[in-house]
Amino acid sequence: MPFIDQRGRFFGRLNLIDLLCAVLAGALLLSFGFAYSHLHGQIPIQSQMVLNALEYHWLDFSVTLKAIPHDILPLIHVGDLEVLEPGGPIAKILSLGSSEPDTIEIPWGSAPELIRIQSARHVRLPAVVRLRCGVREDRLYFNSRILTQNTRINLDMPKYSVQGIVELPMPAIPAKGVDGAK
Repeated sequence: MPFIDQRGRFFGRLNLIDLLCAVLAGALLLSFGFAYSHLHGQIPIQSQMVLNALEYHWLDFSVTLKAIPHDILPLIHVGDLEVLEPGGPIAKILSLGSSEPDTIEIPWGSAPELIRIQSARHVRLPAVVRLRCGVREDRLYFNSRILTQNTRINLDMPKYSVQGIVELPMPAIPAKGVDGAK
């Protein structure tokens, strides 16, 4: 008995084209699953174990609050706290600068220049924000994200939610065993 008969069936029972389609579909599913787990799984599931093992400190950052709608601006005050239910406060606004129109930056083709357009609906607001940061080795973490220069952070206060960008200079990472709580 031959492996493939005259009608294209494998061992006389399974059509060869159907078998090839099933193998191809399985390979595609495996490759998409592998790609998804590597692209989207860089910090999340293992981060809970990492974040639980961190030493926490209060550090002050210069942050530019961006894309604030005009109706939200009056709600932002010095002393506002972001509170994470089980863990207590994780962010506090220490000082606010004066608001100015926000700019939208649009890349122009492959040129290094950006087109900057002033937004009529949004403002940006410089601020100093005290964040409860996790410290591990030479990295700072805030709210499950690694903090570096130009990191976007979300501040979810009880009355409003805004996005901010951490500016330079980054504060020095505290020495182990030094409590920076304030």
